[in-house]
Amino acid sequence: MNETKKPTIKDYEELIDVQYDENIGEFCITTVKDNVGNVMGDVGNVCGTVKGSVRGNVEGNVMGDVGSVWGDVGTVEGDVGSVNGNVWSTVKGDVGSVEGKVGNLQTNMTNMSKTLIPDRPIPQTLQDFFNIAWNWANRPDFERCVENNVACYYRSPDGTNACIIGAAIPDSLYDPAFEDMNLNEVFETLGIQDREDLYYRLEVLQNCHDEATDESDCIEQMRCFAEHYGLTIPEQKHHLSKAQG
Repeated sequence: MNETKKPTIKDYEELIDVQYDENIGEFCITTVKDNVGNVMGDVGNVCGTVKGSVRGNVEGNVMGDVGSVWGDVGTVEGDVGSVNGNVWSTVKGDVGSVEGKVGNLQTNMTNMSKTLIPDRPIPQTLQDFFNIAWNWANRPDFERCVENNVACYYRSPDGTNACIIGAAIPDSLYDPAFEDMNLNEVFETLGIQDREDLYYRLEVLQNCHDEATDESDCIEQMRCFAEHYGLTIPEQKHHLSKAQG
């Protein structure tokens, strides 16, 4: 009995792809070239579809996200702009406030650098004190040196005014600590001797200033004070400046 010859791959070597199926005992031949072409076409279609789909989706999503990001950036820029505006406005306001305070400080320092009461001997008699007080109170721009009609100062806090007793204290001898002393303590510090009940009488003179209702009342009380103690009222000095008091 002749044995059937089993086919080999060489018998089909002109084919690109041959596969032997043991179940049926023969080779399965496929037109690979055509199928490869079809497969490549399908792969091309798949690639095209995939590429198109992926690219479209990715680009669309990415561009959408980018657009969203730019929108957010725009929002951030808006917020930053708002913050910058608020900060700058606040800073400018604060700077303006600081500049205003500095301006006030400079004005106060300038005022304080001016001579209010020039150097001269401290009075030792009631008449000498009264002369200075009277001339001081009769200046055209006289204002009592008080705060809210309650507190009296020998010198105003800004150094631009003095009371009728403070007008007798030269700038070179004035000490801010005087504001916390009574009249007797100030005079003792300045070396003024309490002759002929001088301290008491000067305190009465000071009350003409402190207890007056206004500048005119202050001058009128001083007039009565002079008559009571037999003092001479100085000849009126017109247009007397603060530095000449």
